[in-house]
Amino acid sequence: MTNSYLILILLFSLYAASFLLHLGNFLRSESKLLNPNLLFEIGFLLHTFLIFAEARETQFFLPVTTFREVLIFFSWSLAFVFVILLRRLKQETFGIVLIPFLLSFLAVALVIQDGKAIPTTYFNDHYFLVHILSAFFAYASFTLSFVAAVLYLIQSRLIKSKQLGNFYHKLPPLNELEKFISYSIIWGLFLLGAGIVSGVLWAATSMKTFSLLEPKTISSLVTWLAYGVIYCLYHFSIIRGKRSAKIVSLTFALVLFTFLGTSLFQNSLHIGM
Repeated sequence: MTNSYLILILLFSLYAASFLLHLGNFLRSESKLLNPNLLFEIGFLLHTFLIFAEARETQFFLPVTTFREVLIFFSWSLAFVFVILLRRLKQETFGIVLIPFLLSFLAVALVIQDGKAIPTTYFNDHYFLVHILSAFFAYASFTLSFVAAVLYLIQSRLIKSKQLGNFYHKLPPLNELEKFISYSIIWGLFLLGAGIVSGVLWAATSMKTFSLLEPKTISSLVTWLAYGVIYCLYHFSIIRGKRSAKIVSLTFALVLFTFLGTSLFQNSLHIGM
């Protein structure tokens, strides 16, 4: 058992413990349990160390050469946005929805083999760095919009059924969640657009070729267009509230397909990316 695998197990345990504390604090009506954010932040620091250690093994290229490394890096991007971007919102509510996503990716990384690796000779290009970082954080932004949409639908249902109580009061206000959905989509569109453009430039400079018929490219363009339409409909008040939250939650399936589904029949340098 390698050191990186042991670190991954410890990392998974820290995130899982943080999730249980988030859930416990959310369900308790009395005083809170231990601070779950401390465990999560320790896990995030350990996660960052693991990314750095794996990058060191490949001459400090981003550790995304295998599908397993891609899962670990994407879970790190989710942890990053949770630690950095959700400070102003109630983290218990986001934590009990977002952290299970993070744990599921790490769980798969724990059980699968490294598999086929992308040659790092193609990574020595600044367009590649922009492409990977923007694409991964775009997926993370769309994941946040999904989490906020789910919380919006839960709270909307509680209000409609008039079953308010302590559970309702621990959720962020509907208008705050709706704004957060919109902001997350804006960032996702900007980052995914940057990822697509930098991917084209990377392919043109490093491989002297580029095909728009690649499954990952087609799926990324469809995802970008779908969220672009959603944002335009929201911006012009054509869809708002519960209806927009439903559409955002359903559209997230495109993100999962782009990130994971296309890897089932991908035959290029994209391995789970």
